[in-house]
Amino acid sequence: MSKNASPAAIGGFVLGAIALLVAGIVAFSGGQLLREKASFVSYFPGTVAGLAVGAPVQFQGVQIGQVTDVKLDFYRAEGRFSIPVHYEIWADAVRTRDAAATDEAHRGNPEGIKTLVEEHGLRAELTSASLVTGQYLVTLELRPDTEFKYVGSEPGVIEIPTVESTRDKLSDMFRSLDLQSLVAKATSAMDGISDLVNSKGMREMPQAVDALVGDTRKLVDDLEVKVDRIASNLDTTLTDYRTLATTATARIDAVATAVEDVAAKLSALSVNLNAQVDPLSRSALATLGSVRETVQAYEGVVDPQSATRANLDQVLEEAAGAARSLRILADYLEQNPDALIKGKY
Repeated sequence: MSKNASPAAIGGFVLGAIALLVAGIVAFSGGQLLREKASFVSYFPGTVAGLAVGAPVQFQGVQIGQVTDVKLDFYRAEGRFSIPVHYEIWADAVRTRDAAATDEAHRGNPEGIKTLVEEHGLRAELTSASLVTGQYLVTLELRPDTEFKYVGSEPGVIEIPTVESTRDKLSDMFRSLDLQSLVAKATSAMDGISDLVNSKGMREMPQAVDALVGDTRKLVDDLEVKVDRIASNLDTTLTDYRTLATTATARIDAVATAVEDVAAKLSALSVNLNAQVDPLSRSALATLGSVRETVQAYEGVVDPQSATRANLDQVLEEAAGAARSLRILADYLEQNPDALIKGKY
């Protein structure tokens, strides 16, 4: 008869299996289940193709969280769709290095993220994780130059506004292109190229190129002959120039000798002039002294206060009186010519 199983053993086995299961889940989740985290949501305007649950959430290349859910919401009254992307940010991945930070801020509380959104321009953007696999991730960055508005409302979840991704910008740009016009222009350009290639000028171009090459070769041959002649003439010219330089050097030496002789004679003449200038200057000074004495004597004669001037004035007055007497005598003799014989009556 078989022995009944012990309930304690069965209970212990079950508890051990549960413990192993929990340990395995924690191990395979990389410790995510035990992490302190905060949930956020962003509404991306374009497609989210390539974004899957578990995709990284990065800030300047550092993974700070992961995508937890991607949904599609339809607003029947407005006739529009929105795509809320839920993700979590790990508290231990973001540290506030501030001496005045509180424990809540240090642990990355949601209100601190909201402050970053409204005051510092925190935005979410879809970026490519791999061009090969086409996978995308959520990138957070500070874009204070962009405006923002909240799109939806998730109870208890803070929304981080989004900016248009590069993929969406390229998609908008391609949608705005007039592809039919571009194809028509490309077709016209290809037709023009085909006409040019098949034109008579293009078919005759090889013959024209051959003729041009022949003319070029002939021109080069002529240039070689002329260059040889020019080189020969240049050698002759250089020889004549060398002879002329030798002759000019000899004549320049003779001229230099003559110039040195003239300079010596000028120096001797300068010495003689210096020897004669000294006596002449002394004679000139003596003559100037005599002239100065004569001028001073003349100034003494013509001075109204001098005795010579007074005597001269008296002589001139007496001469004037004698002249008047002679004039009276002449008039009397003219009237009485016989007075010299008979005397005065």
